[in-house]
Amino acid sequence: MYRIFISIFILLALGCKYGNDADFDIERITTRFFTSDTNNIEKTTFKSQEEFIVKFEVNNKSGSALKYYSPLPVLSYDIIKGDSIICSSTDLMTYAAMMINSEIKNGDSYTNQWFAPNTLGRLDGNEIISLLPGIYQINVNHKYSFEEYNLPKTKLISIEIIDY
Repeated sequence: MYRIFISIFILLALGCKYGNDADFDIERITTRFFTSDTNNIEKTTFKSQEEFIVKFEVNNKSGSALKYYSPLPVLSYDIIKGDSIICSSTDLMTYAAMMINSEIKNGDSYTNQWFAPNTLGRLDGNEIISLLPGIYQINVNHKYSFEEYNLPKTKLISIEIIDY
């Protein structure tokens, strides 16, 4: 009798957490991490002093809303050469010390982008940088936590910077 009561309690608790989301499918949550030029044409080779876009997306077709919380900034990016971080999407930027609580509804996506390699903080402080020719890696740091799902570590993107 005790086991039946515990089993019913667990089933009710799970039902409350997922509501009517019997169709919840974690495999239908996808991410996409890529670079493009400022015309949104995907590519990985850019000219020195050229601005480009680094973009990360989470697409939710799981059958349920994905609730998450995160400190600011929700995402950040690093451009790496060798073992050194050359620049970051948070360089010379300030953020309020707060947590964001939100959700990605079923069928929606969350998209974040950075016009690399500079930030508004660098532009405002007149500390603009240009990437020298060579091969670089780009990393995305996602700090948010979902209640039902943990994003897998995202692979680095390799880009090449060439002379004009």
